[in-house]
Amino acid sequence: MPYSVELAMHWWRRAAAQEHAAAQFNLGLMYDLGQDVERDLASACHWYRQAAEVGEKHAQFNMGVMAANGEGVPQDYAEAARWYRRAAEQGAAEASYNLAALHEQGHGVPKDPATAARWYGRAAEQGISNAMLALGDLYFEGRGVPQSNGDALNWYSRAARSDDAQVRATGTCYRNVLIEAKALGSALTAQYLSQRCPPNW
Repeated sequence: MPYSVELAMHWWRRAAAQEHAAAQFNLGLMYDLGQDVERDLASACHWYRQAAEVGEKHAQFNMGVMAANGEGVPQDYAEAARWYRRAAEQGAAEASYNLAALHEQGHGVPKDPATAARWYGRAAEQGISNAMLALGDLYFEGRGVPQSNGDALNWYSRAARSDDAQVRATGTCYRNVLIEAKALGSALTAQYLSQRCPPNW
């Protein structure tokens, strides 16, 4: 039988009406991406929310993204943090990273580098390379964690093995500067590090 968007939507809607989280999430994703249907972010949020409320962690993460970006719903960082936390508590690595960034910046939640470090750490241990860089920065600057060039070097070195080319380049540069400074017995500052390894260098 050939694939029919209308038939698929019909059965997903029936399943979604019975609180089938996967069907609700799939409907949200279709509307979010405009996949076989006209893109409709408000409808995407509606179905993501239905799935998120019954515990679907990917829908919770996507609701956080929508709330943070003001897509389909009014921008609300506090709401984004709420959804990210629910997803992160179920092991969603990207949600842990995004929640950490909100705590580091003080968007929608109190600015709290210690809490940011905890969530960055969870994301980093799950392989999120940007979290490795962020955690390296916190250790290097002593924000939310005890200052430690050794721990910073560890996280920068792990980032240097990332599959993401930009993260790999930044991690490699930061690692090399720290190793060089240690060998020379030189003091380092965050400003010096950023000058040696500027963004998009």
